[in-house]
Amino acid sequence: MSAKRKADEEKLRRRRMVRFRFRCLIRTVMCNNYWLSELPKQELGENTRRNIAIITRRKGRKGLLTIMEKAIMNQEAADRTPAQRAQLCTIFEKLDCLARFPPEVREELASCARYQYLGPGRMVLREGHEAHAVYFVLNGEITVSRLWWDPVGAHECPPHRPVYYKLSNFQVYKRHVDVPCGVRVPGEMFGEIAFLYDCRRTATCTTA
Repeated sequence: MSAKRKADEEKLRRRRMVRFRFRCLIRTVMCNNYWLSELPKQELGENTRRNIAIITRRKGRKGLLTIMEKAIMNQEAADRTPAQRAQLCTIFEKLDCLARFPPEVREELASCARYQYLGPGRMVLREGHEAHAVYFVLNGEITVSRLWWDPVGAHECPPHRPVYYKLSNFQVYKRHVDVPCGVRVPGEMFGEIAFLYDCRRTATCTTA
């Protein structure tokens, strides 16, 4: 009886693991759907080698990176070959924010930099949070905003538990509001201040 119970538990564990891996795969495809759409419009058949050859021959670009270069940056740093790191160094020379750095710095970035696509309206980093990375914009725009104290209620009421004072027939809201203060465009970097000085984030950055 005990052996049968253990066997049933093992089967259940394996089923859960398969389901978990399938969900992870779906999330990965959804997150990378944008840059995977760069694949050529050639039909893929049942020949696996031919399909791989069609994918790897892709020459088009979105932004500054080809699909193969993005794939390299999505690899673990330890798995990147010297040739792949050299290829990334060549690409990094085209970035205005990296061109002023010496080759040694770009080589270090080639061994640790990662590629990430974020849709519009996604928060990249939040003011007050700890800094763990520096970001470079390859495509699109980043809106930079900071929290400001609103003493007279000049902005709209927040949807969650506002702090207010009722005066006669109207309410004056006193709270912090997120005010845009800048934009980052392709070729620029952000998040470096808090990272270099080991302090909290000084602004919030959101994709436009």
